[in-house]
Amino acid sequence: MGRRLALVAAALLALLLVVWWLRRGGSSQPADRAAATTTAGATAPAAPTTSRGGASAGGDAAADPLDEALRPGAPDPGELTRPPDAPPIELPPDTQLLAEEFVPGTTEWEEVPVLEGDERALRVLPVRYNVVAPDPIVVQLELVDGRRQRLPLPGAGVRVRPAASPDGWLDLAIADDGAGADAVAGDHLYTATLAPTAAQGEALLGQVIVEGRGDFPDAGLRRVPSALIYTLGPDAVLTGAWRDRLDGGHLILEAEVAVARAGTFTINAQLVGPQREPLVWTRATAALPAGKGWLTLPIWGKALREAGVDGPYQVRNVLLVRELLDTGDYAPGRTVIEAHRTAPYRAEQFSSAALTDPGPAGPQVGPDDPSQVGKPPPIGSRTQVP
Repeated sequence: MGRRLALVAAALLALLLVVWWLRRGGSSQPADRAAATTTAGATAPAAPTTSRGGASAGGDAAADPLDEALRPGAPDPGELTRPPDAPPIELPPDTQLLAEEFVPGTTEWEEVPVLEGDERALRVLPVRYNVVAPDPIVVQLELVDGRRQRLPLPGAGVRVRPAASPDGWLDLAIADDGAGADAVAGDHLYTATLAPTAAQGEALLGQVIVEGRGDFPDAGLRRVPSALIYTLGPDAVLTGAWRDRLDGGHLILEAEVAVARAGTFTINAQLVGPQREPLVWTRATAALPAGKGWLTLPIWGKALREAGVDGPYQVRNVLLVRELLDTGDYAPGRTVIEAHRTAPYRAEQFSSAALTDPGPAGPQVGPDDPSQVGKPPPIGSRTQVP
């Protein structure tokens, strides 16, 4: 009985403490901040004005962000953390600003350290990512130190296989003698080459796995992987004939294509200024019949006007590919580095208009459409079915 009375007394004491704390306003401020709290009948001092940079205009410390967020009339704290709206889309998808030139159909070095924490790195690079038969497959291999200086590579070797055939490895002849695809003798940039036979080429069609290797006294055999595409090409070629014109404030490029087999084709190109100033990257896709036809590349005028670079413009780094719609893959051709030079347009001739969102394409069916009469509301709708 005495134990029960003790528990009841403790509970009552805890309740009295909670009531006392609530009547004080629930404040848990430390003494230096509680001293600034207004007392009954006193006027609260005005809060110091804070500049855009966050410093107090009166020289005092900036207000506590938590206090600012909780003061009466302050925005909902959730609104303070809401990310800004996305910037408006001013250019169509087929016209994108070009930061610097790049060559389609190439890739970058892949590397692995020789040992964990080691500054030495084993690196491999297919010279062409898109290899069109009967062109040879050419791969570069190197060993570099922490300053990216090349070192002799013991046991250098390169092999390739079809992505779908784990056991179908083919070894490439590798050299550092300045002959064939190897540019400089003795520079420790090793060049591996494979000219596939007809049977080898047929087996390699599609994605190809590349592996470079070195055999180190302190680390043993080390490998670094990469990949490339081996293809018969798009069954179409650019003839070299181009046209350009100004249409509605936009630049229109047209490339003639000789098509051996009808299909759907995509063309990618880059436009640069007379001094190789990078301007825009553009692409277009169209279905073409067999024979000669034209692919049209529209370039939105606003991009050229705001660049402020007068022509003639250079069309460079052009790649034509066949879209393999059944598999979602593609068959690329060879990249054309220098393709065309336009007329001497002036930047001010192009339109400054931004892209206007045309909205959804086709007819829009809403709940009031006759076709929806008598049908239940969409899933998630708050509309009640009578």
